[in-house]
Amino acid sequence: MHRHRTVVVLALCAVLGYVNRSYAGCKGSAGTTGAGEQQLRAILSDASDEGEFHVLSEAIDATGRWKFVLYLNNTAGEPTNSMSVYVAGITGNMVGKSEKAAFIYNVSRYLQQLESQLTKSSENHAQQVRLQSPIVDGCLNTLQLPESTQGLHLNLFLKDPQSGSSGATDALFAVREHSLIQPVLELNETSMVQMRASRRVMHQDSTIWMRQTEGNVVEVIWEQFNRTAAGIMTADYTQNLMYQWKETGFRRIGTLQPNQLAEHLKGALALTRCSVIIPLRFKVEEMRPNQPAP
Repeated sequence: MHRHRTVVVLALCAVLGYVNRSYAGCKGSAGTTGAGEQQLRAILSDASDEGEFHVLSEAIDATGRWKFVLYLNNTAGEPTNSMSVYVAGITGNMVGKSEKAAFIYNVSRYLQQLESQLTKSSENHAQQVRLQSPIVDGCLNTLQLPESTQGLHLNLFLKDPQSGSSGATDALFAVREHSLIQPVLELNETSMVQMRASRRVMHQDSTIWMRQTEGNVVEVIWEQFNRTAAGIMTADYTQNLMYQWKETGFRRIGTLQPNQLAEHLKGALALTRCSVIIPLRFKVEEMRPNQPAP
């Protein structure tokens, strides 16, 4: 049997500012001490049950003035499929100042979208009774947006432990004046694994790149890898989408060809995402005219 390979190339660009100088990688919950989590819980939550509050990720901006926290916070009796996840901005973490929450932003809708997609892809979702709670993880990165605006990258992950299916989504935010946080780019289903009878039938994953050009234009490239399996055959293809910063957010612009994509990725920096995501990477050769599939 021949393995069918296709190439679909798209890309996404953005005008940000000084990303390479201000980018900070993800610090997951493993880096948050028990005492640190208790301190954050006292600032961000009134939950009385220890299990209702959990820090997923933290990130500090280049100046040290902002600390961003991604956390899971459930109230007593809240249904599992309504887990609440928030991003909080904390100020006052400089020496001699008490920390306080400048804003708390609910990002649960991203989790709900992922759960809906995973449920839809499940073989017997109508008959399924959830025996285990979904596994939630997340990652935050700080970066600088135009006009000295503080930026934040969120990667949110969800896994159904019963089926083994999982997914992730990414979003970029701008922190505006008066501690207002606003989504400026949302990339849905950047990673997805669908399982059938313990077999992986669909797998997609992404790399999200950022690069500042010589003209101070900063590109964001969403490179996606896709693999589907049917019987003993598989099909691989890649794609990426292009956006550009326009005034207050990102706007979709167009596509890049493979040679253009390779040029744009020179010196690009990949944003850190959750380590629990199952990676998928491959290189698919572009077919020339009249060239048969391998």
